[in-house]
Amino acid sequence: MVPAVAAGKQQLQALTHLNVEKCNRLTDAGIQLITCRSPNLARLQVDGCDQLTDDSVQTVAVTCPGLTHLSLGGCELVTDAGVTAFMHLSKVRHLSIACCSNVTDLGAKALCHLPLEHLDVGGCAEITDAGLEGLARIPTLRHLSVAHCAVTDATLAALRPRDLAYLDLSNCGQVTDAGLMACFLPAAAPIKLKSRRRSAPDSPSGSVKCLEFLGLNRCELVTDDGLGCLAGLLKLATLNLEGCALVTDDGIGKLEPLKCLAKLNVGFCPKVSPGGPVIKGDFIDPHDIDDEDDDEDYVTPMFPVPRRKRRERKVRRRKREEAEEAEEEDKEGKEERTKKRKRSASKHREGIAANATAPAVLLPRALLTFRYLSCFPRFSLCACLLPRPLFLFSARCCTG
Repeated sequence: MVPAVAAGKQQLQALTHLNVEKCNRLTDAGIQLITCRSPNLARLQVDGCDQLTDDSVQTVAVTCPGLTHLSLGGCELVTDAGVTAFMHLSKVRHLSIACCSNVTDLGAKALCHLPLEHLDVGGCAEITDAGLEGLARIPTLRHLSVAHCAVTDATLAALRPRDLAYLDLSNCGQVTDAGLMACFLPAAAPIKLKSRRRSAPDSPSGSVKCLEFLGLNRCELVTDDGLGCLAGLLKLATLNLEGCALVTDDGIGKLEPLKCLAKLNVGFCPKVSPGGPVIKGDFIDPHDIDDEDDDEDYVTPMFPVPRRKRRERKVRRRKREEAEEAEEEDKEGKEERTKKRKRSASKHREGIAANATAPAVLLPRALLTFRYLSCFPRFSLCACLLPRPLFLFSARCCTG
């Protein structure tokens, strides 16, 4: 690989995007040679290149200062020393160090000063609240994945003022209802002395207003009380509760105010019954049943589908039925046309046979004369070619 890159170093001057994910034989020497020849590199994906070490990361950080997207998922040899070099990347917006198991809180704290919008530290089991609290305070952060991290309620409390659109807390077994309440529960407005009335709780700012995806897979300490505080997530479209064993039908019923909720996953939740409550009657069809097996009377909260989706399925089913009817009619029409052609051919053959035995009066005069005279054995074909007097004489001879 290295000789090929060296031969094409002139072309690398214009290289802006490089994706070499899962190139298991790529080493530090190869990636360093590429990046040194690519000063305009903006996107780099090396996910799954498990031979890369901190040397590669440090070289990339120095030689590619304009990097905006960097993905190092699964590079297990990268440690805090390599992540600390990211401080030179002042333009980076998208960063993934997922499953870099040797990165700890020290490396996470080095990322707090970057203008990140998308950050994935899922699978970094050594990162705890000490490192995540600093990441949660990045003002530009919109997408955060901390799946399989040692997250507790303290981290969720630090996330409260952020304008997050995506938050993945999957397999964070220490998250409890208290953490969800600290992050999402609306804060009460101050008492108005003039009116002497306490106003209704204000909608919390930040993540509660903007959050569209929330993953709570395998958060086994979350109960119905924790789901109750999610009612303020007005833009929430996807909620994953798979494996939350303490969630019941009552908790699902508390999600009724979520008007934008389009997908709810409660798989492996043994306390949620298949015939449990459906949010405002708008969600059906849990297993995403195929249109052919769609049952309108089958109602359950698992994998719900909004009423709009239900109408679309009805339209598709009706169109499919119409297409099947048209196909049947076309098939019947083809059979009818085939029978008609057969009848027409049969009549044609009968007509030919009838014409062969038709009366002589229908034939032309020459053929009529021939047909009449051919009845006499002494008449020959030459008689019809004789002049009229000889023809008459021949006819008399035949009759005499």
